[in-house]
Amino acid sequence: MSGITAEQIEFFRDNGYLHCPGMIAGDDLARLTVEVQAFVNNERETFFRSDLGGGSSVELGQENFLQICGLWRTSGIVRELALDSIRGGCAGALLDTDRVHLLSDMILVKPGNFSRATHWHQDFVDHSTSIPEVTMWVSLDTASEASGCMRYVPGSYKWGKLIGYDYGDGTNYEKQGVDVSTAVTIEAAPGDVIFHHGLCVHGAGPNRTPDARRAYIIRYAHADTVYERNEPVYPTAEDVTGQHLNEQDHPVVWEGKQ
Repeated sequence: MSGITAEQIEFFRDNGYLHCPGMIAGDDLARLTVEVQAFVNNERETFFRSDLGGGSSVELGQENFLQICGLWRTSGIVRELALDSIRGGCAGALLDTDRVHLLSDMILVKPGNFSRATHWHQDFVDHSTSIPEVTMWVSLDTASEASGCMRYVPGSYKWGKLIGYDYGDGTNYEKQGVDVSTAVTIEAAPGDVIFHHGLCVHGAGPNRTPDARRAYIIRYAHADTVYERNEPVYPTAEDVTGQHLNEQDHPVVWEGKQ
C-alpha cells in the first residue's frame, strides 16, 4: 500500500479511526519486530521505560503492561520507519495539513496470561499540545479479541474532551457518562496499521493468551501544533509554553500538497 484513498479519508472523518491491513510488510516488518524485541529485552538504549500495569517496583522484564518511549531517538531501524514519508503523508491527509511532525513514538507490550486491560480513554485529553494528534498503531503480532486487540467508539472524536487515561478500575467512562455501546472490535494481523484521532474513545481488553501482544506506535502532529503548557514530550530546560514543536525533537516527516 502506497497511501490512503479518498474513501478511507472519508471513513476516518466519519469514525475517527481507520484500519489499513498489511501497510507494513516483508523485510520492513521483520526488521521492526526484531528491533522492538531488542528494546523489550533491554538490549537497546532506552529513553523511557515504565509499567502501565501499576507495578512501581516491578523487576525489569516482568512488566504487566510495558511501555517504552522514544525508540526513534536511539535506533536507526526504528527511525527509518518513524520518519517514513509515505506513512507521514497518510497522517497529513487525516490531519488535513500539508506539513506533519513526528510527535512521539513508543511500544506497548501486553505479556501473555492476563496482562491488564487498557480502559476506555481519549489520548489527547492528557496531552499538553494544542491540536489533537493522529496515532498510527502497528500490530507486530496477531491481535485478537483474546489477546487484547483495539476497540473504538465510532464518531466519538467529535464529542470533545471527555476522558483521559484511566489507570484505575476502568469506570471513568461511566462516571463521565460516555456511551461505549457502539464500540467496534478490530482484530489485526502482523503489519496491520490502525490510525486513530487523538479524541477517539478507545480501549483494549487484557491479553488472555500465552503469547505477548506487541504494538509499535507513532503519534503525528499537525504543523500548527503548539504546547499549551510547559510539559514537553522530551525534557528541556526551556519553557515551551506557546511554542511550536521544534524540529530537533519533532522532525518533519512529510511536507507537500494535499
